Amino acid sequence: NPAAGELNITYVLPETANVSISLMDINGRQIGNMLNTQRQLEGVHTLTYNVSDLPNGFYFYTLRTEKVNITKRKEVSH
Repeated sequence: NPAAGELNITYVLPETANVSISLMDINGRQIGNMLNTQRQLEGVHTLTYNVSDLPNGFYFYTLRTEKVNITKRKEVSH
């Protein structure tokens, strides 16, 4: 992450889709909606989310569309 307190996620959509991205802690509890369902065009997208109030550690985000459900790990380090 280039800036302390920010979590950056870059993703590629092969087609226009409704996208939502949620953030979960290491125990799988949802702790934030990074992106509520939003229609996005195909292509590369970058989402920046403020995590300054979260402790350092590993978190998971889940990206959902009508066809895809992907979960990946990210590290928060201030």
